[in-house]
Amino acid sequence: LFHKAWLSNQPGAWSLVLLPSLTALTILGYTARRAIVIVAWLSGYCFIFAFSQWLANTLRKRMLPATCCWAVVCLLCCSLVVMTSPMLVLWAPVFLCIVAVYAVYAWQRKIMSLGAQIAAVVASCVMVLVLASVQTSITFTLSDVRAWLSSFVTLPVVLCACAWFAQEAGTVFHVRSMLRRRQRTVMRRISLLWHVLMVFASVRFPLLMLMAMLLLARTAVLSNIPMRVRVSTIGGIEAVCALGTYAAIIFTVFTSV
Repeated sequence: LFHKAWLSNQPGAWSLVLLPSLTALTILGYTARRAIVIVAWLSGYCFIFAFSQWLANTLRKRMLPATCCWAVVCLLCCSLVVMTSPMLVLWAPVFLCIVAVYAVYAWQRKIMSLGAQIAAVVASCVMVLVLASVQTSITFTLSDVRAWLSSFVTLPVVLCACAWFAQEAGTVFHVRSMLRRRQRTVMRRISLLWHVLMVFASVRFPLLMLMAMLLLARTAVLSNIPMRVRVSTIGGIEAVCALGTYAAIIFTVFTSV
């Protein structure tokens, strides 16, 4: 499955895809419609992964079965989402733009570029807003649209989405400063600056600020190690950081917001 473009073999990618949505589900509560949305999101991710591999490998036939299969599954799941939560169709233009950006990078064989990775981060964080807007009316009157907007423009939801964007974007900058030798100096500076801004941005929320300081310390220490750090070691550290961010967001939302 991993070698034929059916599933991504990168644990960091699955962490990026799952944790923001699981955080939103923990904060907002489980419902059948939200579960359907998450299944659709996962099928969409698998389709985009397979599609990007197909494009990046010059449309090779061995990549086509995975792309076609996930396209059908994604279409069925999205149809079910529209049937159960019609207002979510308003998010379609956002995700179409993100997919278009990612497809361009895939066609250029640059799916590991900074732009493609940030596009994936944005998509994952927008899912927090999508899940918050699930439980809304099924009609499209002006009052319903206003209610739909107010359903996800709330402090807990926006805080969750922003916190995950800051953490995941910081992870992208940090990992690139560790693995991309040609960009090492520039990305180290960007990563350090980003994490410093995270500390100041989270000053109102002590636990998030503490987590941002730990992430800053991780970046400051690891990015200056002269020897090459193993990819598995970096992945393990980032997994711990992601779980720490999850716990910090949950605790902050339930105690301080």
